[in-house]
Amino acid sequence: MKTTQYILIFILFLLTLTSCTTVDTSTRTTRKTAYEQQELMSRLTELENSLKEINVILQNYNKNLDVIEERQKNALSELEQKIRKLEEKLSAMENSHLIHQEELLKKVSALLAERLGSLESRSSSSVSSTRKREHTVKPGETLHSIANTYGIKADSIIRANNISNPNLLKAGQKLLIPEE
Repeated sequence: MKTTQYILIFILFLLTLTSCTTVDTSTRTTRKTAYEQQELMSRLTELENSLKEINVILQNYNKNLDVIEERQKNALSELEQKIRKLEEKLSAMENSHLIHQEELLKKVSALLAERLGSLESRSSSSVSSTRKREHTVKPGETLHSIANTYGIKADSIIRANNISNPNLLKAGQKLLIPEE
C-alpha cells in the first residue's frame, strides 16, 4: 500500500506541478498582455494629444485665413471705390476737355476765317515781293526772342502770321519769318 500511496502522492505532485506551470504561464501571458495594453494606451494618449495640438493649429490657421479674407475684401472694396472715383473724375475731365476743344475749334475757325479774309484782301504783288522763312517755336521762346534771332522786328512776324495775341505762342507752332 505504501507504493500505491507513493504513486498517488507522486501523481498529486505532478498534477500540482502542472497546474502551477499552467497558472505561471497564464500569469505571464496576462502580465505580457497587460503591459502591451498599457503601451498601446500610452501611444493612443500621445496620438490623441498630437491630434488635439493639430486641431488647435488648424483653428488658428482658420482664424488667420478669416482675418486675411476680411482684409482682402476690405482692400478690394476700397480699390473699387477709388476706381469709381477716378473714372468719375476722368469722365468729368473728358467732358470738360471736349467742351474746351469745341470752344477752341470755334475760335480757331473764326481766326482762320478772319485771316483768310485779310489775306485775300492783300494784293498778290505785296505778298510775292516778300520772301519768307519758317521757324518752329521751341519751349520758352517769345516773339521778341525769335525776332532777335532773325534780326527783325516782332511786329513783322506778327503781321506775316496774322497773330492776334502774341502772348499765345505754343511749342511746335510753325511761324513764317519774313526778310526785311
